[in-house]
Amino acid sequence: DVPFCDIGDVEIPPGDPQAALRAVEAAADAVWRAGRRPVALGGEHLVTLGLLRAARAHHPDLALVQFDAHADLRDDYLGVALSHACVMRRAAELLSPERIHQIGIRSATREEAEFGRARTRFYPLSEAPLPGAVGRALAELRGRPLYVTIDIDVLDPAEAPGTGTPEPGGARFGELLAALRELPGAAVVGADLVEVAPELDPSGRTAVVAAKILRELLVSWFANA
Repeated sequence: DVPFCDIGDVEIPPGDPQAALRAVEAAADAVWRAGRRPVALGGEHLVTLGLLRAARAHHPDLALVQFDAHADLRDDYLGVALSHACVMRRAAELLSPERIHQIGIRSATREEAEFGRARTRFYPLSEAPLPGAVGRALAELRGRPLYVTIDIDVLDPAEAPGTGTPEPGGARFGELLAALRELPGAAVVGADLVEVAPELDPSGRTAVVAAKILRELLVSWFANA
């Protein structure tokens, strides 16, 4: 009963992250210009940066909610500034750090943890389960347009092993679903689900879990769009 449309894949130039980000940004911009709200399915978490660039152009006071096992706040990773490990640092430069709410984090370098605790809204999983972290964040999030990025590795690898950097000790599917339902659907202007790698999961359950997450967020956030 939820109106949605699959508009196909964005062609990603291999080996050229800047060109890839421009392609993602252009595709997302076209969706917002059409008066719709994009939900992107990505591989490498860096695609979120292209989506955020387009989102900010349409929603200057945008806030970002990140569900992730990793802080992704490195200034560079192996000498590269455009990487899945750096995407939230680049987002902080784009939006300002205090607009980023990082939920479910359980892996970070010392520098990332220090940056997160000092600059972003940083909710380690050991200190705040997912629904509780969203509840704490809502006071600041109310009234703002929200972009939500979900890295599948926020879940425990027992539930979603098909991802590039699985991190033990993660959230359960029910916890993630409860947290997503806490977010006000009317405020969500766009979202993505990233880092799903079905080829790394012979059981196929990661793809099923990802599809279920997508279905539930469409029903929760867009049913009355």
